[in-house]
Amino acid sequence: MEIQWQETYFKLLHQYSLQQSEAILYEASKLSKALVEKGVGPEDIVQFHLEALEKLFKDISPLRVPGLILISFDLLLEVMMAYALNFREYLEVKNKLIERLENFNQELAAANRALEMKVKELSVIQELTKELGSCLDLDRTAGIITRHLQELLNCEVNLYIISSNGEWQGYTPDDDPEAVSISKNIDVPPPVLEARGGEAVRVEGRDLTLPLVVDREVGGAIYLQRDDSFSADEFRLADIIAGYAALAIERARLYEAMKFQATIDAKTGLYNYQHMMHLLEKEIARARRYQRTFTIAMLDIDDFKIYNDTHGHHQGDRALQKIAALIKANIREVDIAARYGGEEFVIIMPETSALEASVVAERVRRAIMNAGIANVGCGPDRLLTVSIGLGTYPHDATTAGKLIDAADSALYEAKRWGKNVVRVYSKTDRRRSGDAEVL
Repeated sequence: MEIQWQETYFKLLHQYSLQQSEAILYEASKLSKALVEKGVGPEDIVQFHLEALEKLFKDISPLRVPGLILISFDLLLEVMMAYALNFREYLEVKNKLIERLENFNQELAAANRALEMKVKELSVIQELTKELGSCLDLDRTAGIITRHLQELLNCEVNLYIISSNGEWQGYTPDDDPEAVSISKNIDVPPPVLEARGGEAVRVEGRDLTLPLVVDREVGGAIYLQRDDSFSADEFRLADIIAGYAALAIERARLYEAMKFQATIDAKTGLYNYQHMMHLLEKEIARARRYQRTFTIAMLDIDDFKIYNDTHGHHQGDRALQKIAALIKANIREVDIAARYGGEEFVIIMPETSALEASVVAERVRRAIMNAGIANVGCGPDRLLTVSIGLGTYPHDATTAGKLIDAADSALYEAKRWGKNVVRVYSKTDRRRSGDAEVL
């Protein structure tokens, strides 16, 4: 590259030595600009000049050397002045380019940050929707939401949901990723109450409350807290997550409601036959594992067909509902009441011997008798009553079907003994009922 510039400068100096014209000086300014653009320094130009002079000296007489030197300095001065001007222009352009480049770098960095935030948002939303999409349990859904928000925004997270009875239920992330801490009947922070209006609430940029809205109905709120402020991007992302959270929570609540309805007998509000059998199998498995005992009671409303024939099925349904309510009100909290079918009911009494179960059954029997539900079809003073049979695991049977048979046999004996009584199963009961013996 230097050889090329040396040749160019030599030709320029040779032309100027022959004819000192403005055209050659103009060519010199063009050369200086090219030298600046290529990064050639002033020292290099002086060196090119001296080498070009030395080359010219070989072709002229010694008498012309002093004059040539003077002429050459005019050209060198012109080149150096043009070089200086071009260099200043070059620096100005360069500085502008550097400034533009820095601005571009800043814009690019901002765009990269925005892109990273978008990618992070999409990743979080994808992971969140994936987990929520496979979850129909309300508590687990709340745990997924609170955990993701805590990890993403590095803040304290509280999720508040309004239950069906209008009370607030709170959820916070647990140390166990698969769990969530649940609080009921809690004091709700004022910003959360304000969020029931459907608008997000921000307090000094540090506290952030996002309503959970589905079909314009507010079903709860997400309450976020941390020491420093939430950025606009964080607020927007939290708001997006709140939208997904609201839909997921509503879906989980609907599923739980449907699941609950699938286990409940619509007429009485007690568990239905299918769910009762499921719970009975679970209780047998638990009792077998821990070598425990439990008792079931079979209840049948005495002369209920006569009551239906006399009062009609509408009144019969109301009587079923009242008796179901009396059963539920007079059993223990651990006991399980279900409608077996027709006018028959079942009570599962965990950790309960036959003697202890007799006390519970007798309390239920008396409560129904004392309710005074008249059954005039059986006589002016007759009331609706129940007969109750008891079967105990493992003494009377070790399977669900045989345990129900045992309680049913005892119920049959209670009917034979005049109704409105409690009867504990005896192995002789089956022979009286004409069925095979329950082992």
